[in-house]
Amino acid sequence: MTMTDPVRLLYICGAGRSGTTLLGHLVAGLPDVRFLGEAYYLADRGLAENRACGCGAAFARCGFWQEAMRRAFGGAEAARRRLPVGRRRWMANLRYLRDRLLGRRGAGPFAGFEQMAVYAAAVGVGDGVDAPLVVDSSKNAFYGYALAQSGAYDLRAAHVVRDPRGVVHSWRKTLRLPDVRDREEFMPRYGVVKGALYWMFMNLTAEALLHRRGRYVRVAYEDLVSDPVATLGRLATFLRRPMPVAAAAADPTRSHCLSGNPLSFRQGEITVRPDVEWHGGLPRRDAWLVTVLTLPLLLRYGYPLIPPGPAP
Repeated sequence: MTMTDPVRLLYICGAGRSGTTLLGHLVAGLPDVRFLGEAYYLADRGLAENRACGCGAAFARCGFWQEAMRRAFGGAEAARRRLPVGRRRWMANLRYLRDRLLGRRGAGPFAGFEQMAVYAAAVGVGDGVDAPLVVDSSKNAFYGYALAQSGAYDLRAAHVVRDPRGVVHSWRKTLRLPDVRDREEFMPRYGVVKGALYWMFMNLTAEALLHRRGRYVRVAYEDLVSDPVATLGRLATFLRRPMPVAAAAADPTRSHCLSGNPLSFRQGEITVRPDVEWHGGLPRRDAWLVTVLTLPLLLRYGYPLIPPGPAP
């Protein structure tokens, strides 16, 4: 890759608890890939809150991220001054997306445009590896849309879908935020209705904003965990680049993953297997309610109408 070539970026989108982080780590196990985790939250969770990187070090002490900040912005302090966080970022992004979707000229910049420089900066940082493919699992379709519209990246989107009843069951669990080390803080929990509507919103926006011919592929969580080698082989064909797939194993210690679920902060190789706990763990009444609320996309993605019973 030359300095004038656009960064090749695989953007993983979809609803949380659908296997997006798992897919990112599996792809990261392949040659010449740099997995950044949820880079959309760089300013908030990295610079502002100094959460832990997947390597185990705090963001401010992670050599990879500090070098990336130096290359992209001239250092972490300069990045902290330039990148908006919290409410300022959300409001700027909403105004930008409103104007772009309405076709208005002169829209202000997406608040993540400046932080997009981190993708080019991340290529080749550390380990002497030149990474021709950068992977971001930020999920947010609006951010992915802004990346695609910027024209600075050779972007392809992998849209991960999972049976909504499994997603809703997962959102009911109490899980500690693994990247917050100085206090006990938990990931948000969603009720049945909110979880089902969230699943609909995230998947609808992913299809509406990122579904472009030749640059979008849908990956089913159920296929990924039942046959990861075949799924990664299909993804390699979609990416149009040689990607030898002899085995599929997720090892979070291989990447400097920012944010994400607890999977990103485990040590050592992770066994990939289907999570069917929801078959017996989600009450039947709740499962049917999720089925009704998500029916259009449930059928579109080929999931069974009748919720399965407890797994043997």
